[in-house]
Amino acid sequence: MIVFAVASELELRVLRRMIDVGCFEVYGSKPFQFGSMQGRDVCLVTTGAGRKNAAAAARKICSLVQPDLVIIAGAAGALDPALELGAAVVVEAVVRENTVEEIACSEEEASQALTVLRSAGIKAVAGRCCQANTFVHRSADKRSLYEKTGAPVVDMESA
Repeated sequence: MIVFAVASELELRVLRRMIDVGCFEVYGSKPFQFGSMQGRDVCLVTTGAGRKNAAAAARKICSLVQPDLVIIAGAAGALDPALELGAAVVVEAVVRENTVEEIACSEEEASQALTVLRSAGIKAVAGRCCQANTFVHRSADKRSLYEKTGAPVVDMESA
């Protein structure tokens, strides 16, 4: 089973349109949506915003459904000016905005994620993600983060 975890209900709506929904189950206060995508069993769940919520939700998900792959997906801010609106970026490594610390993702799992997304007709690319503690919205801040990290996207849930 592949689990897609997203921060918000708005992000979940996009994924929900791509799967054949089978059933809904509630664990704790979180609704889990089970179904299939391109012949693969999937589960959709929201985590809430921020790194701590995403980490707690990922631990809970893994203990409940024992997935083969967890894809934390959702909206991210574009740092690379060449990145197209709506682009899907599979994260190969996460770099924190205030340190040089980099957390590499499994090459095999990144490859699996690219395969799943592309088989669903989604144009996906691979790249790094900058993890920020606050919302980054000013153009100058985005440009600075891109120059510092080389990451095409920034989010608040990674790592």
